[in-house]
Amino acid sequence: MVDLDVRFIFATNEDIRQEVKEKRFREDLYHRMSVINLVLPPLVERPDEIIPIIDYYIHFFSKKYCRPFKGLRAEDREKP
Repeated sequence: MVDLDVRFIFATNEDIRQEVKEKRFREDLYHRMSVINLVLPPLVERPDEIIPIIDYYIHFFSKKYCRPFKGLRAEDREKP
């Protein structure tokens, strides 16, 4: 016998509670999945976080691939 410690992460862009109410998603499965619910608004609703995310990935991939990259130009950092 093998002991396992397994965790699942589920993501959706639908309102699962509403789907359960309308019988389009199984209630028993929802209750097994919904131990911790984390609601994360889309980036379009939190535009101030876009540049820090870009900076993180520029640094991450620059280091991973040993390719120096100074970052975004000042005009690219401006909001549209």
